[in-house]
Amino acid sequence: QEAEVAITTAAHSLRLARNNLSATRQLIRKGFLTDAQLEPSVFAVEQAQLQLDIARRAKTVLETYNRPKMTQELRSRLETAEAVVRSTTAEFELAQIQLARCHQQLDHCVVRAPRSGLAIHANDPGRSSSETPDVALGAFIRERQKVIWLPDLSAMQVQALVHESSVLRVHAGLAGVVSVRGRELPAVVSEVATQPARTRRSQAHLKYFMVTALIDEPSPGLRPGESVDLTLLVNYRPGVLRTPLESVVKSDDGAYAWVEGDGGIESRRIELGEMGDSMAEVKRGLREGDHVVLKPRENLSEVDELLDAHLERRRDRFGQAPAVSSARRGLATAGMAGG
Repeated sequence: QEAEVAITTAAHSLRLARNNLSATRQLIRKGFLTDAQLEPSVFAVEQAQLQLDIARRAKTVLETYNRPKMTQELRSRLETAEAVVRSTTAEFELAQIQLARCHQQLDHCVVRAPRSGLAIHANDPGRSSSETPDVALGAFIRERQKVIWLPDLSAMQVQALVHESSVLRVHAGLAGVVSVRGRELPAVVSEVATQPARTRRSQAHLKYFMVTALIDEPSPGLRPGESVDLTLLVNYRPGVLRTPLESVVKSDDGAYAWVEGDGGIESRRIELGEMGDSMAEVKRGLREGDHVVLKPRENLSEVDELLDAHLERRRDRFGQAPAVSSARRGLATAGMAGG
């Protein structure tokens, strides 16, 4: 209707302009006006004709392009609204089903343990003290969340973290000993984790694997979560010659020990084997019964002279001596402890 009004108005303006042009020409023929005064009337007719063409073109565009576009947009909005109605209806029906299930679960919210014993809140033992526990008074719980642990006190097990450098020496069936409150209980490794255990962010560079060991004997009085010492017998080698780690000095040139003999104290180059927490296996260089000097770096001045002499012989082409490291504690030969 607005387009029709625009066309009618433009046509009326064109008629008026044409009438004005006809009257101007008659006045020119009669001599009342000059030819120069005819140009504004001609321009008015042309402008009115353009306005009429624009109005007609606007109606054509509206009918040919805008109307189908608007119709399609309205249909799309209608389809979207219908989809929203269907989705909301489905959500409402689902909410009704969930409400009925909640009422059913409310009738079964009392859970009874299958046996008597100890009940523990199922919180992550690895969480920090600043973190809020998952299971506590007033906490929200989700469906199928673990809420209570019911440990079997007749079959206790120990979990220990083993460094990645030693985990390959541990396997299922390995024997061990659990020390707790002055008692020692035999244990057997039942499982070795294939993935590193989760550690704190500050210890992300350290990789530890969880090892689980079952306690063979009944252990009355033990409670879940207690701290124990687990010793695993990873390598049993009877009858080997060994010396205290404090008597060994290691350098890039090898390992040395100082032995008390008839002529005084002399240095000997030795070959080491397995090393434990306090003792090291000696494959060559010492004999059974030799008296070795403990902490030779602190007690003998010639230790540094011997090491310096070796370093002088091993200087590289830049004239720099290789670094010298002191003896370090290694893995236990007879056992490996975990916390």
